[in-house]
Amino acid sequence: MIYLTGANGLVGSRFLNLYKDQVTTISYRDEVPDVFGSHENSCLIHLAWSSTTRNTYDEFEKVIKNDVTNSKILFDYYVNKNPNGKIIFISSAGDLHLGHGRTVWEEHEPSPHSLYGECKLHVENILKELSCKTVVLRTSNIWGAKVSGNRVNGLVDKLLSSLDTDRVIEIFADL
Repeated sequence: MIYLTGANGLVGSRFLNLYKDQVTTISYRDEVPDVFGSHENSCLIHLAWSSTTRNTYDEFEKVIKNDVTNSKILFDYYVNKNPNGKIIFISSAGDLHLGHGRTVWEEHEPSPHSLYGECKLHVENILKELSCKTVVLRTSNIWGAKVSGNRVNGLVDKLLSSLDTDRVIEIFADL
């Protein structure tokens, strides 16, 4: 079973289009529903996010509740019923590493420069405390309106098109 938040966004809608028969979507604005069943094999892909890099610290309480607190509630519901499950979270490479120049290495400590980045990092830290397996993908430039279905030049496109294959996707070129 695959659970998916953010199914109406750019990545979520493309993923859902490919795997609609295998996915249960989760949608919420204020209160996070406990919609999880117990499964031997399951995964929660958390793409939903309400804040942007344009949010100001005047919106701190709203952004913390919508993105950080609700993510924690979602994870707790999921892990409670699926302790052997996996959680995949899409974070942000760009906003967490501003100021390091063009190349960012895994050893670089994140240094967010916005409320958006701070919230993404906070959720990453919540995931570190969970008892289930977690994956954090720090991507950049996942935004925008709908794109054509035949676009194949971005990381998301490459990952989605390689699902159910043995193809290796190079994420970082060792130049």
